Amino acid sequence: MMALRRTPDVEYAVHAGVSLRLDMVRPAGDAVLPVVLTLHGGGWCAGTRQGNAGFAHRLARLGYVVGNLSYRLAPEYPYPAALDDLRAAAAWARAHAGEFGGDPRRIGVFGSSAGGHLAVLAAAMPDPPFACAVSWGAPMDLRDAPLAASHRGYLLAFLNDCPHDAPARYADASPVHWIGPHSAPILLLHGDDDALVPPRQPDLLAAAAPAHVEVVHLPNSPHVPDHPSDPGIEEGWRHIERFLAAHFVIESDV
Repeated sequence: MMALRRTPDVEYAVHAGVSLRLDMVRPAGDAVLPVVLTLHGGGWCAGTRQGNAGFAHRLARLGYVVGNLSYRLAPEYPYPAALDDLRAAAAWARAHAGEFGGDPRRIGVFGSSAGGHLAVLAAAMPDPPFACAVSWGAPMDLRDAPLAASHRGYLLAFLNDCPHDAPARYADASPVHWIGPHSAPILLLHGDDDALVPPRQPDLLAAAAPAHVEVVHLPNSPHVPDHPSDPGIEEGWRHIERFLAAHFVIESDV
């Protein structure tokens, strides 16, 4: 297995008195490589970057410098705190990725579930800070019943209100509200057997901007597969590898 070099617990920003940190991981060696920031899931209210290490390490073994980051969680820090943290991480990467052998001209983002939503939201907005974004199992329109009923409390905590009382906030936090010609290229992976986020969610984004969004539906696959035997996991990673390689090409490479 490819050897990895790790630099844990690096501070990338301080927001509201909270020290925000990430773990850097990359292939051993001195090559200058593209950068991918990764965000964990957990319904915007839970999860840790340590629990996301498997995704980060797999991306590093594909040949990337990976920043696996923590971000502020709801309900203590509702929207847009987590999005602000991601933008701060992107700014930090542009300034400091070179210290870890990363190419600041090529920075992408990967997230699963709630982390995928944040990744795509940042990539869909004007002046996206990323060359491309990959999401696995994430909601794209928070106004369109994006979670199973048993988990809708996460959405209420994240947006600090119900949709009827804060429609503008729900729109602002929805990638479908922002997607357009200005957006970065986006890959959406979604399991057809996702019982948490309806499989129609990625199609809503693709319908709004088909030139900028690629959707891959994974047959018989659950919400976010994380075990080698889970259906769809290897097919999903083949698409991730292809997509990132295609969108990290810069003029000096060709």
